[in-house]
Amino acid sequence: MRLYRQILFSLLIPGLPGCYKDATINDTSGSEIKTEIIARINLTMKDEDVISKSTTVVDNVISNVNILVFDVNGNLLKSCYFENPSSMTISCSSGTKTIAAVANAGVISLSSYTTIGNLRNAITSNMTNSLDQCIMVGEKCINLTNSGLITIEMRRLLSKVTVVFNKEGLDEGTSLIIREIWLRNVPSSCRFFSDNKPLTSSEISQYGDSIDANLEPSCHQEATPLYLFENKQGDIGSAANESQKSPGESYPVCSYIEIRADYTNVAREGVLKYRFYLGNNITNNFDVVRNKWYQLNVIFREDAINEVSWRIDTTEITDVLYLIDVVAQPVSGGSIDGAGYYKYASVPELAAIPNTNYTFTGWSPTIVPVTGNMTYTANFQYIDPTVHATGVTLSKDTLNLDSGSSVILTANVIPDNANNKNVVWSSSDPNVASVDQNGNVTGLSAGTASITVTTSDGGFTASCIVKVFRIIKLYFHIERTAKVEYKSNDGGYWYLCEPMHDDIYVRSNSPEGIPGTISYSIDWAYDPSSGFSPPESTSATKSIAISNTLNMLLESGDALGKETDFSLDYPTITITGISPAIMANPPTKIIVDQAMNTYRYSEIGR
Repeated sequence: MRLYRQILFSLLIPGLPGCYKDATINDTSGSEIKTEIIARINLTMKDEDVISKSTTVVDNVISNVNILVFDVNGNLLKSCYFENPSSMTISCSSGTKTIAAVANAGVISLSSYTTIGNLRNAITSNMTNSLDQCIMVGEKCINLTNSGLITIEMRRLLSKVTVVFNKEGLDEGTSLIIREIWLRNVPSSCRFFSDNKPLTSSEISQYGDSIDANLEPSCHQEATPLYLFENKQGDIGSAANESQKSPGESYPVCSYIEIRADYTNVAREGVLKYRFYLGNNITNNFDVVRNKWYQLNVIFREDAINEVSWRIDTTEITDVLYLIDVVAQPVSGGSIDGAGYYKYASVPELAAIPNTNYTFTGWSPTIVPVTGNMTYTANFQYIDPTVHATGVTLSKDTLNLDSGSSVILTANVIPDNANNKNVVWSSSDPNVASVDQNGNVTGLSAGTASITVTTSDGGFTASCIVKVFRIIKLYFHIERTAKVEYKSNDGGYWYLCEPMHDDIYVRSNSPEGIPGTISYSIDWAYDPSSGFSPPESTSATKSIAISNTLNMLLESGDALGKETDFSLDYPTITITGISPAIMANPPTKIIVDQAMNTYRYSEIGR
């Protein structure tokens, strides 16, 4: 708080220039005035606390003054009214006098102020005159003995209030925008000279001066002031700190300031009201003294709502709600719930219910207390109801196959209850071994090939190594020669004149020469009814060069039979060994195929 700038009246001898009206009243003692004092009044202003801010109230200008002189008993002796005074003089009798001055009130009615008591208890409801100039009063008790200068200190009936805000302590993300400043519970009138203390709410206006611009000045000298009449309610209660300051039952007559601000932070928003009782301290005094400048410094800290009391009104503050949205991934994975608006720092209550054949795997991102708008994704994973293949096996891992022959491989898809048991067959070398889609493997040429089965579901594989052997066949050619003669008896006939002769040749279908040996035995043909003893079997081992040009005479012998038995069987050849019977590169088997045997019969003599 600071005192207003003082305004001084000076009274000095002589003359009465500028006096608008002069009224003289005799002393109440009725004695004759023997000595007349001529006083000159000169108006001066101190330069303290110069207000450079434009306001609706002009508190540093005097446009008119009423001067009232009272005797020692308090009776009015004389009054003068000065318009636009710059120099004032007044004459009155010597002795103890009380000189009162009322500025900016216009001409006052003397009939109402015949005593000093009347003047002191006079009440005005006008804070200013028609020019918005502040009403001021002052008085001085002085013993006039000589003409000279009289100085009267003037005081405004009003108190001035300015507010400056400091927001440096606010939390990051907290915003306060001051929208209005009001004076509340202000006196509706004021006594000129006596202390002004309204006693009932009928003497109070709920709403006083207010401002809605220049709300956040950098200092009090730049602030727009608010004005109110003096309101001296004194000390009430014994609060220990500012937040407990309360007038109790005197609330309706104690003046306070109300600040309305738009409030926003991450958790709450709305209109916030701050209230501060005026007074000479921050705990229990409620005096608003005339002619004083109350400088209110409001320091905001943290979230600016650091107490719950009458001083901080949060009834218009609401929670900030943030939109929490939810989506499903994939959309067909399941149903989701819980989207909506949530308070700051609350934990979203989200639900995810998977559809058939899906499982819920979690939220992304992880659910955390609300700090802003957020979209959460419910992640669902498809669980395939199909029993999928997990592997496949073959009935054989290896297979030896003669060229030109076929074998069926069987594929077993694992597990047995797999829904899709379809497989695809393939050969690593179809020129060696082919396979159809039923697993039928055919050897085509000498070599090695891998037969692979692949499941349609999952692409699992199994393989069988197939070795295809080329077949070199040995067979025999028998040349039979018969010598015959003709007999004319018994009607004539041809007959064998000696046993038939058999030459046995070994032959091959091999495209190349392969050296080797062959072991064999031969049972020569004979007719037991011929009377001859059967010929002995011939057994031997001979080296041969197997090729398709082979025509090697193996053995020669006679076929014994009756002279007329031209249908005697050919000899029986038994192979007892072939070396080599199998060759590795290329895979080769050498076999005897007597189904390929050839026979030639010829006669000599016919």
